[in-house]
Amino acid sequence: MYEWLAVILAIIVLVGIIIAIALIIARPWIKKDIPLNQPCSSSRLCVAGTTCINGNCKADVGEFCNVTKDCGPKAIECVDNICITAEMMNLLAPTSNSVSVGGLDGVYDQDPLPEYSDAQNCDCQDRHSHGRLCPRGKLCSGSSVILNGIKKYQFGEHKILDVLELTTLLQIDGNGPLGSTVWILLENGTIMQDFNENIMSISSNIQPDRLFMLGSTVIGATSNGVMYQLDSRSMTTVTGGSIRRLDWIPVRWASNNIVHVSTSLNGVWLWTQSSHRGGSTGRLYNMTDLFESVPRLVKTEQMTGRIFRIYGENNNAHTNVNPINATGQSDVDGLIQVIPLMVDGAMSSFNQIIRITPEDNHRIWSIRVFQQVLGTPAFRVTDNVYEIQNRLCE
Repeated sequence: MYEWLAVILAIIVLVGIIIAIALIIARPWIKKDIPLNQPCSSSRLCVAGTTCINGNCKADVGEFCNVTKDCGPKAIECVDNICITAEMMNLLAPTSNSVSVGGLDGVYDQDPLPEYSDAQNCDCQDRHSHGRLCPRGKLCSGSSVILNGIKKYQFGEHKILDVLELTTLLQIDGNGPLGSTVWILLENGTIMQDFNENIMSISSNIQPDRLFMLGSTVIGATSNGVMYQLDSRSMTTVTGGSIRRLDWIPVRWASNNIVHVSTSLNGVWLWTQSSHRGGSTGRLYNMTDLFESVPRLVKTEQMTGRIFRIYGENNNAHTNVNPINATGQSDVDGLIQVIPLMVDGAMSSFNQIIRITPEDNHRIWSIRVFQQVLGTPAFRVTDNVYEIQNRLCE
C-alpha cells in the first residue's frame, strides 16, 4: 500500500516538475508580440516584421512604417510606409539618370547625359532669342528627347515642344490597344508619330503648343491661349491607326488666354490657368466618367504672379512652382514641402517631384511623365519619363 502511495506521489511530483519547466519556458507573464516602437528586451518578443533595436521594436527593411525613425538601422528612409535601403531608394528614382536631392523627401534632379553635360543652349532660327550664339566652331543641334535616361528622338534642327503618349488609351477597330504610340510636337505644328517604332509626320489645322489627354479618347491641345480638342472625324482616323492630318475644334467649356495646362497621371483631372493682370485664374476639371466629352469644373483658384501648378497621380498631389524666386511647394495628401531652386518640373505616379533648377533650365525644355501601368500588351511597372532637351550647341 505504501509502495503505491509512493508511486502516486512520485507521479505528482514529476507532473509538477514538468508543469514548472513548461511555465519557465513559456513565461506567460512576459509580454509578447510587442508592437512597433514599444520597449522590448528581445527581438523574439517583438511583433513579426520588427526587431528589438536599442530597447525598442523597430521595423525591418520592407516592412510597414509611419516615419523613418520607425525603421531599423539598415533602412535609410520610410517611403510609402515601407522601410527601404539605399539600394532600394536608387530603384525608386524616376529614371536611371535621376539624383536624389539631399534633405528633401522624394525630390530628384536629372543628371545630363555625357553628350549634353558641356553643351550650351542656342536657337537655330532666332539667333537672339536666348541672348547668345554657339561658340565658334560649334553647330546648333535640334532638340532631343531622353526617355528614361536614354536618347530616344531627334528630328534635325527642329525644336521639340511636347511629347504625348497614347499607349493603350485608344482602340483599333475596337479590337484592342493601339500598341505603343507617341506623338512628338515640333515648333512648326507638325506632330511626329512613333507607332511601334514606325515614324510618320502628321499635319494639323492649328499650330499647337501643347498636347494632352483627358479621359480615354479626348485629346486636347492649346494654341495661342485657346484650348482645342480633336474633331470626331479625326478621332476616327486616330483610332484607325492611319493618320495624315488632324482637325481640331475649339472647346466651349474652357476659358481663353490659357498660359498653362497640367493633367493628372491617372487621366481624370485637368488643370488650366488663364492669365489676367497680376496673375492667373486656375480651374480644376474632373472627368471621372472616361467616356464623357465635357469635363466637370470642380473649383476655381486665383494664382498670383507667374506661379503655375503641376499635378501628380491625382488631384491630391500637386506642386506650385514660382519661377521668379525659383521655389516649389508640393502638397501630397496634405503633406507640405518647400523645394528650393525649382523653376519647372514634373511629378511621378509615386508623387515624387522631378525638379528643374535654374541651371538645368538652360538644358531642359520640359519633362513629361506617363504612369507606370498602362495595361496589356504595353504593361510596365515604372513610369515613362520624357526629358525634352533644348536646342544645344554641339
